[in-house]
Amino acid sequence: MMDVDEVILAGGHARWPAIEAGVQEMFQKKPHIADLDAAARGAAIYAAAIYAANMMEGEPDMLLVDVTPYSLSVDGDRNPLIKMNKMIPCKETSQTFTTTEDNQTFVDVCVVYRYAGMANSSQRCFRFGKLLPTQAGKPRIAITVDIEADQTLKVSAEDVGTGEELRCLREFDGTD
Repeated sequence: MMDVDEVILAGGHARWPAIEAGVQEMFQKKPHIADLDAAARGAAIYAAAIYAANMMEGEPDMLLVDVTPYSLSVDGDRNPLIKMNKMIPCKETSQTFTTTEDNQTFVDVCVVYRYAGMANSSQRCFRFGKLLPTQAGKPRIAITVDIEADQTLKVSAEDVGTGEELRCLREFDGTD
C-alpha cells in the first residue's frame, strides 16, 4: 500500500464518514473527495466504450442500467432486504419491528450494508420517534429502505397500527 500516492473517492458513498475513515486507515492517507459529478463522468465514458464495442459487433441495441454495489439488511438480518446488484432505483419494506420497553416513544434501527467480498460491514442507524406510549411489543413498525436513482439512501419508518410515518429524530453510525 506504500506505492499509493493519492486516494480519490468518488460517488455518493465517498461522503460517508465510515468509508472515508476506513480508506484513511487502510492507506494511511487522507482521501481526496472528487467532485459530485466524477462518478457520472466515469460512468458516461464506460457506457460510451461499451456502446462503441457493441456497434463494432453490429449490436447497437443496448440498455445500460445502474445497480447497487452492496446489499442492505435491517438490524443484522441475515437475509438482505435489498440484494447486491439490484437495479436502482429500488425500494423495499422490511418485516415489522417493535418496542422492548413499556412506554417507549422511539425505536433505533440500523441499516447494515455489505459489499461483495468484504468480511466487514458498515451501518447507519436511525432513531425514529413519535410512537404513542404503550406496552412493550405492542407497536408494529415497518422500515422502508429506498435507494434513489442518484444512489441516495433514504430510510423511513411507519407505525403499522396507526399508519403514521415516524419522524427521524437522529442519524448515527451505531458506535455511539
